[in-house]
Amino acid sequence: MSFDRCFCEIPIFKNILIPSANELYRMHSTSDYPNISKLDELEMALAFSNPVEDDRTYISRLDGRLVHDAESLTGEPCPVEDIEDNDDFLPLPDKYDLDLGTRLVWRFVELKIPGLEAKVREIFARKGAYRRWKDFLGRNELLDQWYEFENEATRKALLDWCRANKIPIEH
Repeated sequence: MSFDRCFCEIPIFKNILIPSANELYRMHSTSDYPNISKLDELEMALAFSNPVEDDRTYISRLDGRLVHDAESLTGEPCPVEDIEDNDDFLPLPDKYDLDLGTRLVWRFVELKIPGLEAKVREIFARKGAYRRWKDFLGRNELLDQWYEFENEATRKALLDWCRANKIPIEH
């Protein structure tokens, strides 16, 4: 890999070269990990995408190919021209579209720690809830269970979303 082509200069950092969003995504693409499934690739894309920052990943309805568009952040053109208007591509949902936010926490509480609803309600009563939630899980040696639960829910939600949108996906 030729790094002089895949790094971009950001003026605010003066002379510091960092990988562009597209290059970061390509650096972690399935070609680097031959045993990775399309579902694994979708999970990585979900983690990399940031729709708030206009940094989106799209999936082809035809073949399940993923295309990352971070042009507004990096200046690199999207590999598919006018992707947001192309009916063959659909933007990946975010965690909230997939119902993987607070509702997922409450499903975890209901299934794994039903006696602690009051404590969890207290945690989520004010700002900074997710940090306190993770601290709480760590103190109670539940963090690994939470991550496993969250990963399984993410995979299922992505599969369901792909099926609902008639996107071919292997897993």
